[in-house]
Amino acid sequence: MKKNMKRVLSLALAISVVFSLSLVAFATGGQSGPIYDTIWTPSNPPPITTGPAAPEAQKKLDVLFNGGNELEGALNVPAESLDENKNYRVSVERGSVIPQELIPGVVTEDQYYTPMGWVLKDDYEKGNLTAFVDLATFVPSESVTLVAVYLDTWTPYKDMKQDRSDWYYKYVRDLSIDGVFNGTPDGNLLPLKPLAYGEALKLIMLATGYEVQAPTGTHWASGYYAKALEDGLVDDENIDLDSSITRREVAEITVLALDLPDASIESPFADTELPVALAMYEAGLMIGTDNADGERVFMPENDITRAEITTIVWRIYHYFENAAA
Repeated sequence: MKKNMKRVLSLALAISVVFSLSLVAFATGGQSGPIYDTIWTPSNPPPITTGPAAPEAQKKLDVLFNGGNELEGALNVPAESLDENKNYRVSVERGSVIPQELIPGVVTEDQYYTPMGWVLKDDYEKGNLTAFVDLATFVPSESVTLVAVYLDTWTPYKDMKQDRSDWYYKYVRDLSIDGVFNGTPDGNLLPLKPLAYGEALKLIMLATGYEVQAPTGTHWASGYYAKALEDGLVDDENIDLDSSITRREVAEITVLALDLPDASIESPFADTELPVALAMYEAGLMIGTDNADGERVFMPENDITRAEITTIVWRIYHYFENAAA
């Protein structure tokens, strides 16, 4: 009987100790033993364990403005604000629009391009050049690059590349807009057609400062021919004004009309040492072309094409501008 009583008391004591330990764990909200020793309830949730502190959110964003140099433009900001790629960087507060005073203006290096607006660099690279961003309301959510988009509104002649990739595009466009050069009545340029002598006289004489010459005979260019004979630009009284003109003859007329000095350089050309060719080269008016062997050639007796004359006439106009600068 006494042995049984001792077993009962021992069991009761063990149960009391376990119960007491559970109460302590419950009261302290801790965990003193195996998980089943503690019962978690909504009023007694398990302790919250936290990881490392979250990094502070970026407060400022960089906005990089690119002037779109490929599209004939430049940023109108102080030179010291531009990086080596002609880009302009500003920082704005996250969640804020770009302050108006930080938005750069844009200027065109080519007077016939018009700045249209800004697009995100991703759109620019995809060719989405009309996905304009309104900088008055645009709130960047990350560092972005904005590119200025410019538009050339002149329509090429029908037989020119409509993507404006012809090497002579700029010269033809400028002279056409200024009324110096015209295409055919049906809207073509005929760039590879040999230029007629009468056409060359008119273009060169007008570009070098002569007034418009009224016809003195039956040919539309007879007035230019008469004036050229009078001023010693040509000395042949039997020229067919509808015949083609050579590159040498164009150089001779231009050198006399501009009164260019003799060149002081050795010939850069592999096929000629003509003084007029050297004078034209030194003035930057006719620089020749590279042949299949990589040699620079002038090709003095070759006919000059309509596309080629636009280059020379365009340079003559800019020759006067550079001389006055």
